[in-house]
Amino acid sequence: MSASTKEKPNTSMRDRRVKFSSTVSRRNRRRKQGIRPSLWPVAYSDFAMASIVLAGIAFVFFDQIIAELRKQAHPAIIELFGTITDIGESHWILIPSGLACILLVFVNWQGLAKRQQVWLSGFLFDAWFLFLSVAGSGIIVQALKQLFGRARPKHLETLGVEFFEPFRFESSFTSFPSGHSVTIAALAAFLVLRFPGLKMLWILLAALIGLSRIMVGAHYLSDVIAGLALGALFTLFLARLFAVKSLGFTVPINAAREANLPRRRIVRGIAPLGIRDIFSLTKRLVGLS
Repeated sequence: MSASTKEKPNTSMRDRRVKFSSTVSRRNRRRKQGIRPSLWPVAYSDFAMASIVLAGIAFVFFDQIIAELRKQAHPAIIELFGTITDIGESHWILIPSGLACILLVFVNWQGLAKRQQVWLSGFLFDAWFLFLSVAGSGIIVQALKQLFGRARPKHLETLGVEFFEPFRFESSFTSFPSGHSVTIAALAAFLVLRFPGLKMLWILLAALIGLSRIMVGAHYLSDVIAGLALGALFTLFLARLFAVKSLGFTVPINAAREANLPRRRIVRGIAPLGIRDIFSLTKRLVGLS
């Protein structure tokens, strides 16, 4: 075997290393040159405006029609939706995630293996973020319910779909927006961020729970649309806020000159940080480093 033949594998390996190194350096330069993302990009405004328009159309044209059609549904169908509608209850998310956050803070991190530390730190962040998204959106929706004071569908015959009485502080006058829809949308948005490959499943889950609120006679269509939009937007906004601070999420950024757009028009997606990045963050928080 000739000397030139022996040198080929080494040369090829060296070329690969140089190529990998230049790729990493170029990626780091783009991150440094990238623009700081805005917390409320244009895409969020478009989504919020579209949701307001859809809720308005439903309020004017479809709320009463759908509420009346629901009364003609077979009792077995209504009972079926009644068994799944409680998936939108916030307490079954808040209690486990809150307990997980409390318990994991007291974990003896030094006594765990490195792999266990990495896994638990990722679990801790997810529980913390999910608790914040559901609790935060829940506080907002409760304030809006009292502010609007919309009568629930059980008052359809006497008060109609257009009855609003702010600050009445009665459960039968808290129809808008739907609290269950806010909770399930916050959960679905979190799952889309964490497991984007199954995003259609999470979206269908949110839509199903929203539909169940209509079928059990708890809300109108416009209530559900507003609730789903609020829960999803709050979770995405919170994830973007964390991404700007490099907490648990990251914002893929290209150089501003490559985008060739005004800063306010540049929209960035949100992606989860790697599990080891979350572990590094948790180590700083609990004093392991």
